[in-house]
Amino acid sequence: MQIRDWLLTIAAVAMTVWAATAVWDDPTIIEPEVSTEIALVSADLHTAIDRVVLTTAVNGDVEIFRTDTGTWAAENVTQDDLAQSITIAMGQLLDATIVEPIAIESPLSAYGLAQPAYVVQLYNGAVQVAEFSVGNETATATGYYVLQTSSQTVGISRLPDLTTLIMP
Repeated sequence: MQIRDWLLTIAAVAMTVWAATAVWDDPTIIEPEVSTEIALVSADLHTAIDRVVLTTAVNGDVEIFRTDTGTWAAENVTQDDLAQSITIAMGQLLDATIVEPIAIESPLSAYGLAQPAYVVQLYNGAVQVAEFSVGNETATATGYYVLQTSSQTVGISRLPDLTTLIMP
């Protein structure tokens, strides 16, 4: 009986070692990447947001609102192609993330955030639910420096062409 127990123990240890090494040697197992992306607008707010105020140094405030049909529009915009561009840009804006958070090593002016090109304020009715500022384009043209106001997070974001939202 002792030999049987001894053989079972050896077999169990051997199976454990084999299973452990089989997992590590399997080239099909890929470790999941850890995402460092930070949503500029939390997903639970996407449907609640019904108005966006885009403030620019050049053109002042542009107000964009969600219509009853769920598309986005701006006052005095009647061209269908422009209205469609606004709806597409707003969808991209709500889905935008900070893809690369950065440690602030210089004054905000170094990123164009002391006097940002754009300040985006998002509303649910009269209540502001989110705000972020858009500064300079990165040197490599891979995105824009953004400052998420609520968390004071600075990073690089791939934003839609915000000039689509600014009417001449």
